[in-house]
Amino acid sequence: MVSKIKVDEIESSQSGGEITVNSTVKVDALEAKTSGANIDINSNLRLRVLTNTQIAALTGMVEGDTVYSSDLGNLRLYNGTEWVNVGVSTYIPTIDYLVLAGGGAGGRSYYGGGGGAGGLLTSNSGDSQGGGSGAATTFTAALSTNYTVTVGAGGSVTSNGSNSQFGSYTATGGGRAGGLNYFDGANGGCGGGAAADSGSNNNKSGGTGSQGYNGGNADSRAGGSGGAGGGGGTGAAGQTGVELTYAGDGGVGVTNSIISSGQATTYSVGEVSSGSVYYGGGGGGAQYNNDSQCGDGGLGGGTNGDGQSTPAAADSNTGGGGGGRGGTGTNQNGGTGGSGVVILKYPAGFTCTYDVGLSTAGNAGEQLDGSNKYIIFSAGTGNVSFS
Repeated sequence: MVSKIKVDEIESSQSGGEITVNSTVKVDALEAKTSGANIDINSNLRLRVLTNTQIAALTGMVEGDTVYSSDLGNLRLYNGTEWVNVGVSTYIPTIDYLVLAGGGAGGRSYYGGGGGAGGLLTSNSGDSQGGGSGAATTFTAALSTNYTVTVGAGGSVTSNGSNSQFGSYTATGGGRAGGLNYFDGANGGCGGGAAADSGSNNNKSGGTGSQGYNGGNADSRAGGSGGAGGGGGTGAAGQTGVELTYAGDGGVGVTNSIISSGQATTYSVGEVSSGSVYYGGGGGGAQYNNDSQCGDGGLGGGTNGDGQSTPAAADSNTGGGGGGRGGTGTNQNGGTGGSGVVILKYPAGFTCTYDVGLSTAGNAGEQLDGSNKYIIFSAGTGNVSFS
């Protein structure tokens, strides 16, 4: 039979002696025997360990209640109104990143190639970087330390896309495509597609991709015909054009899950298809005055080539290459490449502070996603830090 012993006080029979209890002791309060004296604890004191979600769900708290947050790595105290952090986090923030550069411009008429997509770097587990290599190591940040973030612009007319950067990680802008009188595609994060030279039989070469794939070559024929190459993508090379048949398609971009397809749709980042988010598609090449034979842009923001008018600019924050121009006049420009993007993901217990020179997608700033936060930088340059 189990019963209770109710007493007002328990004291060792020997001065300075110990009272040992080999089971759990449940009490409502601990109070020193002598008023104003200390209670000495000569062993480890383990507080209740909870996630932030569990802490937020607690009820019946009173001022002074204290728990340990496994998300933040520090104590949290209830001040009678809300839970507040006690001291700085004991954790060091680990940052997953996606850094995508701006896409290159599409080539000028007559047989403009497709612009190469911006190079892509990422540490997001399970995803590929541009060019097929696996995800890099997650970045460990120092607290209250500045790291540079730059979002590269898309290239226009005859220019490569601009680089994007997070700290020491730099994604290279996409190569501009070849066009009239500058037939070879330029090197870049992904190579620009070559333009066809309708005045010779010399085939032209697509540019080389350093953080993605090469641009497609062009098929040239003297006497006014040819087939321009598509721009390289982060996930595949641009297609080689075929004379009098078609211009090359842009290479497809890579998929990345650092943010969800729903989040990408909300903030107009990348190109969403079948539930996946693609980044860095190459632009399609163009045929002379023939829309039906122009190349398609690759998934990930690459735009189609256009045989009779200026191709549409690639969407912002896709890193896509601009489509080639195939009109009948000289010096008719290809499409502008899409700007890049920098996405950071880190534990929810940390805060990212950034300079006014940086813009976030939808002006949304940090966003909470379960036990993590993410932030999407859509334009500008400046410093970020974590606390």
